[in-house]
Amino acid sequence: MREAVKAAEAAFTQRWLVRSLERVNPELHAALVEQQGYFHQAEFAGEEVELHGEALVRGWEAAVRAMEAAEAPEDAYQLGIHGTHTVVIGERPEGAGRWREVDGRTAAWLTPDEVAKLWAGVQAINAAQTLWPGAWVTRRDREPGEDG
Repeated sequence: MREAVKAAEAAFTQRWLVRSLERVNPELHAALVEQQGYFHQAEFAGEEVELHGEALVRGWEAAVRAMEAAEAPEDAYQLGIHGTHTVVIGERPEGAGRWREVDGRTAAWLTPDEVAKLWAGVQAINAAQTLWPGAWVTRRDREPGEDG
């Protein structure tokens, strides 16, 4: 049952953020969150897992239908393209799968935290270049002192 629930959830979360469902259909959002709680309690107790799992699958399916009916834009990911490089940025890796499904390209997946780390690295390089004009970054294949 866990796999069926995960698949139904992924069908939604690869396209939209759960908080977007709250804007589109607050009642459905509340019911879905409530059913998630019932399912997790059932898993913990080991009772009525099938019952609550099937209900949760139906809830995720209803959420997908609601978002499609509302023509809600997919917001689970942001896309960046530079030349031949495609980067998908999102909180959940399901968004990268959706992008490949829609476009067919291979894309690098980054979380917002990873983007922040990359940005911090670029800022550090800029600071070094400000302190030492003409400085540049190079790949270091060996540790200092190694023969080459």
